Amino acid sequence: MVLVHGGGADMRSWHHLTSRPPPEAGVFAPDVPGHGTERGFTYRPDVVADLAEHLVDSLERAEIRSPGLVGHSLGGAMP
Repeated sequence: MVLVHGGGADMRSWHHLTSRPPPEAGVFAPDVPGHGTERGFTYRPDVVADLAEHLVDSLERAEIRSPGLVGHSLGGAMP
C-alpha cells in the first residue's frame, strides 16, 4: 500500500498507519517533493503531473509494482 500525503504535510501524516502495519501489508509512505525530506522542488503550473511522475519514479526505485494507492488532498489528486 502506498500512502501519499497532502500539501503542506509530509510522510509523518501517516504515522498512525505506518508505525504498526498489518503483517501482510507492505506500506510505503514517501515524502512528496518539496515536503519533508524532499527539498528543492520547483513548482510549475502542471505540478500535479510532475509530482505524479516523481511518485512513479520512487515506486520503480523501490521495486513496488501494482500498489494500492491512498492519497490525501494533493496526494489524492495525483493521477
